[in-house]
Amino acid sequence: MIDDKNISLRHNSDSGALKSQVLTGGLLWTAFLGLAIFLIKTGVVLAQGQAPAVEAEPTGKPGAKEAPYYVVVLTGDVYSDGQQSAGASESIRRYGAAEDGGLIRQVTFSSNYLDNPVGMARLIADLAADPKVRIMVVNQSVPGTAEGFRRVRAKRPDILLLAAEPHESPGLIARWSDLVLSSDFIARGYLIPYVAKQLGAQNLVHVSFERHLNDQYVLLRRKIMEEASKDLGLGFFDQSAPDPIGRLGGSDAKNFIDREFPNWLEQYGHQTAFFPTNDLHTEHLIRQIAFSGGLMIEGDIPSTLVGYPGAFELDFKPYLGQWALILKMLETKAVQVGAADRLGVWPLPMGYIQTAGLVEYGIRVVEGRDGKSKLVDIIDCLNMYSQGFHWNASVFSTTVNERVLRNFILVYQDTYILGRGSINTTEVEIPLKYYAVTFD
Repeated sequence: MIDDKNISLRHNSDSGALKSQVLTGGLLWTAFLGLAIFLIKTGVVLAQGQAPAVEAEPTGKPGAKEAPYYVVVLTGDVYSDGQQSAGASESIRRYGAAEDGGLIRQVTFSSNYLDNPVGMARLIADLAADPKVRIMVVNQSVPGTAEGFRRVRAKRPDILLLAAEPHESPGLIARWSDLVLSSDFIARGYLIPYVAKQLGAQNLVHVSFERHLNDQYVLLRRKIMEEASKDLGLGFFDQSAPDPIGRLGGSDAKNFIDREFPNWLEQYGHQTAFFPTNDLHTEHLIRQIAFSGGLMIEGDIPSTLVGYPGAFELDFKPYLGQWALILKMLETKAVQVGAADRLGVWPLPMGYIQTAGLVEYGIRVVEGRDGKSKLVDIIDCLNMYSQGFHWNASVFSTTVNERVLRNFILVYQDTYILGRGSINTTEVEIPLKYYAVTFD
């Protein structure tokens, strides 16, 4: 259960056959060599009970005559939870909107851009045409983002290009970005079945559809889940569900989950954990699991703002930013409906903190207060909005055309099981074999 103490923030270090270590200001770098894919784990600790970071005085404020530069924050309106856009709104609260003399220019793209990489690239390039733009943050980085960044880089190498939750290959998006920030698809591929096993699950069911399974990040995470399930003694199964933006739309996807879930529960048993790759499926699986049985360790976006508000008829909008309170409200509801120990979540909404944290990081770099691509600085910017909850951060690296990519940052939080508390997943040592699983 939740208590009122802040939780320490840690970044674990792994051991390896070949490693070099440098300890500077509490940051422990452990570099693994000789792998096509490897992780550099870090160690940064925010002590228990430490208060959230004090907010810096904003550079640009509403009412100022003219900001010295602009930060373009580009987020999608297709994501039902709206947390990416809410993160942009938080940045506006801190630094002011460009139209009011502040730093932040918020732009949203429609669902059409998911299948329109040419349009996305053009939009990014057009936004960078303003000579006062110095930073661009894109969340989520849908297809076309890398090409847009390439065009910007060709004409405006002075613009800092920051991408969150990429939909394009690591080598492509990292080549044209100064920094890429993503939820840790490798660690989660192992930790979701690991936590399911801790909670007594016997099976893990992966619920998805063709479009998502063509996404290499989803596919790699699924491959790791399957292998980890086998290693942990869990049965692993796939279930297909309608694509919510497919021909029949969201209503068909919702009705399908509600109609088919009782059959799945009968087929696999109540000690089965379900993992959905889509937000709409997440909401309806939460509702079915809460009132019928089964488990869900996390959804694809494991946020208190995704799935849970609709499933439990809760409105968290008045409490955005008060993450411990939102978690407590959600936990109280889960216990009331008899779902304690069966539903999990990350305490912090990833999209919200990604957006706001990347904006803060970009401003610090442009103003010379932080160094580019220093992991400790990036984590410090995320911490500003994290209120002491756990993060684990890594640098995901892969050899692409004989280059090593080091600007692709992976992060994840402790899994919190409603009615039980933190599982301390950031303390779990993930076997190195899973880091060697490759993209097809």
